[in-house]
Amino acid sequence: MTRTATDDARLRPVPAGAAPLFVRAGQAVYAARRLGDLVSRRPAGVTGHQWSH
Repeated sequence: MTRTATDDARLRPVPAGAAPLFVRAGQAVYAARRLGDLVSRRPAGVTGHQWSH
């Protein structure tokens, strides 16, 4: 598999059976998802305070 700009090891897969609210420009929008639910670790440059809010 070739890695792309959007293929990031920090991203978690969306649980099976979760249907998006809508899709716009190829990007799916899911309800009741926190950023921490989708990204496994805090990116560089983001403070702990920013990450938790």
